[in-house]
Amino acid sequence: MKHFTLLFFLLFLVLNINAQEQLFKGSTWSFGRSIIHEQMPEDYYYQPISILGNFPVHEFGKLGIYGEYQYAQATNINNQFDFEFGLNMGLRYPISLNATTHLLAIVGAGPHYVTIQTRHQASGFIFSDNFELNLRHYAKDLGTTLQLSARFRHISNAGFKSPNRGIDNFFLLFGVEHRL
Repeated sequence: MKHFTLLFFLLFLVLNINAQEQLFKGSTWSFGRSIIHEQMPEDYYYQPISILGNFPVHEFGKLGIYGEYQYAQATNINNQFDFEFGLNMGLRYPISLNATTHLLAIVGAGPHYVTIQTRHQASGFIFSDNFELNLRHYAKDLGTTLQLSARFRHISNAGFKSPNRGIDNFFLLFGVEHRL
């Protein structure tokens, strides 16, 4: 399982490096951890660490459409790794606080795959629904935008397979967007 997780992560990076136009024009890389997590019926907390690659797709004035790669990994009750990966698309709306600082309201969803097997949620194909508040500050001297995000995320499979109670997490994410 560790080798498959590492292989997926490397593939994830290679695909993004090959999409350099997206990677270097407004793409953001975030890293974070679930800080509020649901207790599983097997008596442990599902507390994933998440890596996100977020890129703009299209803008309609202030309202923007974004795409996002997501990879998360967590330790299960047997001290083994479970992982999840997928794609999200959604809408984001910026609110300017001053010339260099913005607050973004973000909502998105997308298909994912999870390996976790619990009495709450079957493994396999799922959907991820995300609601996020994102504070961005552009550091002119560095040519970099720094971010702090609070994200609520619900994963479930829309009733395709039982069990399907879903799993909820609240993430704290730190991100960087480098502008050329």
